[in-house]
Amino acid sequence: MKGKQNKKRLKPILKKSMLTALGLGIALPIGGALPQANAGEIGPEINISRPVLNEDIRWLNYSSEDSNQHSLVSYTPIKALDKTVIIDLNTHFPLNAYSSVGASSDDDSVARVYVNNENKLIIIPYKRGKINIELKAIYTLSGEPVKDNFELYISKQGDVNNDGKVNSADAAALLKHLRNEFNRRSYSAVEMNRMDVDRDGEVFWSDPQALLKGYAGAKLGAKDNRYVLTFKQVDDAPYALNAQLIGEMKTGVKITSTVEYFDADGDYPNTTLYQWYQGSDATGADKTEIVGATSSEYTITASDVGKYIFLEVTPQSISDEQAQGRTVMIGGKEAVVTKQGFIQSLSPSNLSTGVDVNAPLIVTYNQPIKANTNGYARIVIKNLTTNQEEASYMIMMGSGYSIDGNTVTISNPTLKYSSDYSIEIINGAFMATADDASMPGTVVEQEGVPWTFTTKEGPPPPP
Repeated sequence: MKGKQNKKRLKPILKKSMLTALGLGIALPIGGALPQANAGEIGPEINISRPVLNEDIRWLNYSSEDSNQHSLVSYTPIKALDKTVIIDLNTHFPLNAYSSVGASSDDDSVARVYVNNENKLIIIPYKRGKINIELKAIYTLSGEPVKDNFELYISKQGDVNNDGKVNSADAAALLKHLRNEFNRRSYSAVEMNRMDVDRDGEVFWSDPQALLKGYAGAKLGAKDNRYVLTFKQVDDAPYALNAQLIGEMKTGVKITSTVEYFDADGDYPNTTLYQWYQGSDATGADKTEIVGATSSEYTITASDVGKYIFLEVTPQSISDEQAQGRTVMIGGKEAVVTKQGFIQSLSPSNLSTGVDVNAPLIVTYNQPIKANTNGYARIVIKNLTTNQEEASYMIMMGSGYSIDGNTVTISNPTLKYSSDYSIEIINGAFMATADDASMPGTVVEQEGVPWTFTTKEGPPPPP
C-alpha cells in the first residue's frame, strides 16, 4: 500500500493470546472461536467503506481520499459514495476523440457497471466477489474499437484473509503480518486494503484491535454491511490505430506508413513489427509476403506493377504479459508504373525489325543515373530464336556497359542475322543519382512488354 510500509514501526508481537496481546483483557487462543459470519451475506443495503483503492491503474488516483493538489501529474479521482463509486472517463476516453463509450461487468450479481450520459463510469456493488470491468470505446478518427480491462475486488470489512468469513482467523492473519514486518513479503494493494480494518489508510496494530472490538460491539460480521473495494489493473494489449500508407503507388517510389500507438494501461511502446505483402486484388485473399520487406518503408519495384500492396503492422509494448498487440493489415492499393515512364527511349526501338547486327544498344532514362554495384543485377542479351544467352554483363563488375548522364550504352557482342532478340536490364541495376531510388528494368517498358527486336536478314551465302 502506497506509503504504508514505512509507517509500520511495531516490534514483533509475542505469540500470546490475541486479545491479551492487544491488551483487551479477554483470553482467546489463536484460532479460537469467535462467532463466524458469512462475509458474503447481503443485508438490507451494502455500504462502501472508504478509502477505495487502486492497484496499478496508471490513469486513476491511488485512493478515493487522494487529491491532485500537490501532484505534478493529474490523475482521475475515485469518487466513493455510500452506495456507488463514480469515475470520470473524460480524461481516459475524452469525447472529442472517442465515441460510444460504455462499460460492462462479467458478473452483474456482484456489481453493476455502466457509463452515464456525462461520460462517467458508475459502479454499484451488491455483494462480496471479484468482477472484470471492461471499458469499450470507438476511436472516432478511424472508427476502430478499443478496450480497457481492470478488476474490482469486493470484500466485507474485517474479512482480512478473504475466505468468505469474518472470525478469529482474520485477526490471526493481521498479527502474523505485523509480527513478521522485517521478513514480510510484498503485499498487493488488494491485500493491504483488506487488512486496513479501521480504515485509516494504513495497516498498523490498531487494525486487529479494531477487528476484535468490532465483534465485541457487534459492529463487524453478519449484521454489518460495510464492504472494502479495490480496483486492480488487468494488462491489455496495445493497439495500432488509424494506420495508413503514405506515398504514391508507383514504381521506384518509397512508401511508408503512419500508425497511432495506443495502450490503455499506459505501457510504453516497444519495437513495432512490419511485414509487406503483395496480392492480385484489393481483398488480399491471395497475398504473399515480400521476402525481406520487414521495415516501415518499402520501395515499389517493377514486380509490383499491377499488384496490390499491403502492410501488416503489429504494435508491441514493454509489458511482460500482453507485450504484442493486435495485428493490423493496411493497404489494398494497386501499384502502377509512373505514367511518364522511367525509360524515355530505346535504341533500337522496341519491337523494331531489320536491325543491324552491329547497331548500338542504348537505353535513355528520364533522369541521371548511376550503377548499383551493391547487388548482383545484370544486363542479359538473349537470342530468342535459339533460346540462348549471347551476352551477360554483371553491373557490379562495371564492364559491358557505359553510363553518360541518363544514357546507358550496352556493348553489342555482334548479333546474329535473322534472329529475334530480347535485352533485359534487371530491376535495380541502376539508381537515380538524385535520391538513390531504384530504377525499373527494361522488362516494364511499354506497360510490361519486354524490349525485343529482330535483326535484318544476312547476306546470301557465297556461291
